Amino acid sequence: MNARTLLVAFFCCLTLAVQTPAQADDISKEQAAFFEHDIRPLLIKRCFECHSDESEKGSLRLDSRGALLAGGDSGAAIEPGKPEESLLIEAIHYESFEMPPAGKLPDAEIALLTKWIQMGAPWPGGDDALIRHNAKDKITDEDRHYWAFQPLAKVNPPEQEEARWNDNPIDRFIRQQQIAAGVTPNAKADKLVLLRRVCFDLTGLPPTPEQTERFMQDPTPQAYEKLVDSLIDSPQFGERMATHWLDLVRYGESDGYRQDAYRPHAWRYRDYVIDSFNQDKPYDQFVLEQLAGDEVAPDNPDAIVATGFLRHWIYEYNQRDVRTQWQIILNDITDTTSDVFLGVGMGCAKCHDHKFDPLLQRDYFQLQAFFSPLMPRDDRPAASSQEVAEYQAALAKWEAETSEIRTKIDELEKAPIAGAIKKQTEMFPEDIQEMMNKPVDQRAPFEHQLAEMAYEQVEMEISRRRGNVGDDKKKAEYKKLQAELAKHPKPKSLPTAYSVSDVGPQAPPTYITGKERLGEISPDFLTVLDASPVSIEPSSSSTGRRSELARWITSEDNALASRVIANRLWQWCFHRGLVATPNDFGNLGTPPSHPELLDWMSQEFMDQGRSMKSMIRLLVTSETYQLATTRTAAADKLDLDNRTYWRSQVRRMSAEQVRDAMLAAAGKLDRTTGGPSVSGTTPRRSVYLKVIRNTREPLLDAFDFPERFSSSATRNTTTTPTQSLLLINGAFPLQQAERMASTIRKAGKTNEDRIRAAYLSAFSRNPTTAELEGALNFIQQQLTITREHAAEEKPLAIAKLKKLDKSGVHLKPDAEVSQLSASLQDFTGASFTVESIVQLDSIYSDASVRTIASQWNGGNTQPGWNFGVTSEKSRYTPRNLIMQLVGANSLDQTVYEVIPSGIHFELGRPYYACVQYVRDDSGAAEVHFFVQDLTEATAPLQTAVVKTEIIAGLRNDYPFVIGGRTGTKSCSFDGLVAEVRAVPSALTPDQLLIQQTGEVNEVVGHWKFAQPTGSLASLEGGVDLTSGDSAINSDTAAWVDFCHILLNSNEFLYVP
Repeated sequence: MNARTLLVAFFCCLTLAVQTPAQADDISKEQAAFFEHDIRPLLIKRCFECHSDESEKGSLRLDSRGALLAGGDSGAAIEPGKPEESLLIEAIHYESFEMPPAGKLPDAEIALLTKWIQMGAPWPGGDDALIRHNAKDKITDEDRHYWAFQPLAKVNPPEQEEARWNDNPIDRFIRQQQIAAGVTPNAKADKLVLLRRVCFDLTGLPPTPEQTERFMQDPTPQAYEKLVDSLIDSPQFGERMATHWLDLVRYGESDGYRQDAYRPHAWRYRDYVIDSFNQDKPYDQFVLEQLAGDEVAPDNPDAIVATGFLRHWIYEYNQRDVRTQWQIILNDITDTTSDVFLGVGMGCAKCHDHKFDPLLQRDYFQLQAFFSPLMPRDDRPAASSQEVAEYQAALAKWEAETSEIRTKIDELEKAPIAGAIKKQTEMFPEDIQEMMNKPVDQRAPFEHQLAEMAYEQVEMEISRRRGNVGDDKKKAEYKKLQAELAKHPKPKSLPTAYSVSDVGPQAPPTYITGKERLGEISPDFLTVLDASPVSIEPSSSSTGRRSELARWITSEDNALASRVIANRLWQWCFHRGLVATPNDFGNLGTPPSHPELLDWMSQEFMDQGRSMKSMIRLLVTSETYQLATTRTAAADKLDLDNRTYWRSQVRRMSAEQVRDAMLAAAGKLDRTTGGPSVSGTTPRRSVYLKVIRNTREPLLDAFDFPERFSSSATRNTTTTPTQSLLLINGAFPLQQAERMASTIRKAGKTNEDRIRAAYLSAFSRNPTTAELEGALNFIQQQLTITREHAAEEKPLAIAKLKKLDKSGVHLKPDAEVSQLSASLQDFTGASFTVESIVQLDSIYSDASVRTIASQWNGGNTQPGWNFGVTSEKSRYTPRNLIMQLVGANSLDQTVYEVIPSGIHFELGRPYYACVQYVRDDSGAAEVHFFVQDLTEATAPLQTAVVKTEIIAGLRNDYPFVIGGRTGTKSCSFDGLVAEVRAVPSALTPDQLLIQQTGEVNEVVGHWKFAQPTGSLASLEGGVDLTSGDSAINSDTAAWVDFCHILLNSNEFLYVP
């Protein structure tokens, strides 16, 4: 036996020798009875006033055996089995300390404590078990009788004499309070008001022309109910309801903090929420899947995606203090869970007992203990068992085929990866390094959590080091191996979701922060609701804690949670909860305006299978929901704040509704459902926009879109100068006004018809006679003004191309006309073609690009494309024909890519130059180039085909610009442009302009600059061109101004 073995053996023997007697596991029934009968009451009566979780004088607590062993400022309070060496006995004898200070204990009580310590200080439940009597003392009968914690009252809807108020049970409660207040309710709102109100509330969108006509022309009494049913059954219902839920759960698609990295798979949780509302998933199942989908349905991909609820916390990617970061994450999950499902803000109880509500600090960490075993998972596929099995089989086959190649690649990467691991690991504190270096099977659960979180940073460094294999010889070998590997296509990875699991069946310990000496905290429910201990059965792979929490939250006995969701459903329909503070049912919140109605709704919701659609339908078909918004002096005098719901509330549209309604009015709203999130430049619904926490969409941000760092139950409704400026001068409202103008000009041949079309698009109604007359006058005045400005337009400079009998417009950066623009709004689809005949006269001395045509502002994060020629210092060599793209790759990441053709221009020589972006049915994309020198009749047609990783997301609202880019004079063309043709598809070679043999039916713009007058007005191209980077001509401008006014009107922005 060596010295190390002897030392270990000696240490083990020593440890056994000094174990204290009467541990929790081996105390006798007699000892337990002695403690419960004599010691527990004595400690509570004599010691807890100064030494418990309520007060820790001298940093000493006496409410657990662990606390007594840990002691306070003067050391351990007891030495089990040795009363003569115990400070507690010394203090109660008044030999040094004098405790309790109010007077020495009776001898009988001193004898009891001495006997107890002599027995080994037996403590039922173990060292960490707290005496719960003190917590119960803190929760008074008055606390337990607070309205939110009471069982649901058994109430029946009161009968009403008026038939109007007796059909729907909601109305019967509401009318009862109106009668008590002496308030007379409004009449029902007219049909158009109801149409717009219920469409915005249930779908978030204005009614379509078809919905408007169908409802307004339906004279039957059931017309409104049929409308409601159609809206609830539409896909847009889930999209609207999801916005409420996503606010609550602080849904975001970025990390927050300074880097704010994008989370490309977060959208799957958003789609899960939308689908759950559309499927009318029972609320208890909805809760269970989000809190514990991995525990209750591990083979259900939807349930796995649902646990994304637990992944919306903010995260600092380079934080070395992983202990603190993990605690911040657990705190966030604890806070959000209590806010969302229990409607009580527990944040204050994190540091101390809540000052106003009966929420103990211990309650906070008991709730947190349900989440302490969490393991973030990014590797679980959002796929069925069959899909997983098929993928694994294909992957195994690929791995077998490529084993030798990959082994050689691994050998080359071995050194750089080892360096990356060493470098990153050494950046962490020593204790974290030890955890990271431990074999996984030797880590304790908490160690594994911290080690894996730290290792995320190591993985980032490894990915950066891959390919850095050393000298040129190794690089050449590496490149060759990668080429060999590419000959064996790897099976496409299954989609993944941000989800969670437990670290295993054993949970890491939970402690009250800063009071770890008090021992481990077990998972338990709020003391004020349920003081009995919770019983949890772990499985082979999970602790089972979260599923137990979810079942408690949705239990029929949990009146608080039932009231919370009932109140939310009311709020989503009436825009104010019966409890006006939906995330705070405590003393700092507001009591319910209609407590009996809230309890009836809570019970009815459970009785009807927790169907959210059923309850929402009941609410919006009530007479109360359908009231007019008219205010009366008599009713205002009795109920100015409308607490009795005698009228409906006029409200401004939400941020998403403002944007979506503008797109709908313009006729450009893309109603595609689901899928990866998109940028704000696309016409998708706002619920599908990327939610980047630190870089929010300007329009949504201005109209009070929440920051999504924490749970938001209500939204602010502000009125600010920023909103006005954005509506008047912002790019998005102006672009939608342009699109709307383009749409309505095609809707009728007369100005009257166009004005009617505009009113129908914006307000779902026809204009009145006075409105029609005023609009006609406005259009005429604007046409006069814009035509006067157009008469002052600078003429185009026209010149001959060298060696050709063809003219072109001379575009150059310092010319009066340096760019030309057209409004080609949906040009950039799956494939498109841009053809040109140009003569380039110069290139830049730096790396800037001479742009032939574009739909882009030059920003590397803004979607778009640019077709041009490189300059002197370009990394792609000068005079190279290129395409620049900014769009989404297969991982839905926004990337910037330069696609070089390898075909070079000669200056001063005319060329036919064409580029095509082509995406095939498999989703792969390529860029095709075609170039021909026009000075030689026999010159060949040069071609190039280059793959691109950008497969989507190029579309934007920018105009089609010839000779430059939107919003900048840099990267302008210098030379002659004779002809440009734009086709929203990929042409075959015989359809190219240069061939002129195949017919093309989809041309959206074809401009020939051969007119000797050099006037834009004389051009024929299918779409009007304007000088500069704005695509609005004089006649269009008048209609754009008119549409812009409608989109800024109160009738558009407010819902009565």
